[in-house]
Amino acid sequence: MDYLFTSSIRGAGVRLVTISYDVTCQWFVRFWQQVPSLPYSLGAPLSRFSIRALVPKFHLQNHDEGCHSSYSFNFFKGAGWTDGEGVERNWDDLNGQGPSTLEMLPGTRWDTLDDCCAWANWRKTTGLGM
Repeated sequence: MDYLFTSSIRGAGVRLVTISYDVTCQWFVRFWQQVPSLPYSLGAPLSRFSIRALVPKFHLQNHDEGCHSSYSFNFFKGAGWTDGEGVERNWDDLNGQGPSTLEMLPGTRWDTLDDCCAWANWRKTTGLGM
């Protein structure tokens, strides 16, 4: 997870990064200890980022009470009414694609799922005014 996360923000032109991850309270507490073991090109640029990690609201209720105030979107300036669940909303549409893409080769499967996500985004965008 550390390598994946740092690779994804490395070239981002932002300074403030907020992570919405259902097990943030387990992963992020050790994140800064793991940074020295990452390749230098991924670990060194992290000092220019302000990173905060939060637990999505629907997942938070199943966590220990100690996580609630520390990792809640409700207590972070700039989070507003964000629930942090946005990254999971496409799963409902994509679950139906599983049987159809199960036996595809990885490249074809990726392209098919990418097309399904694009369709869901197009459908959402065209319906915004309604």
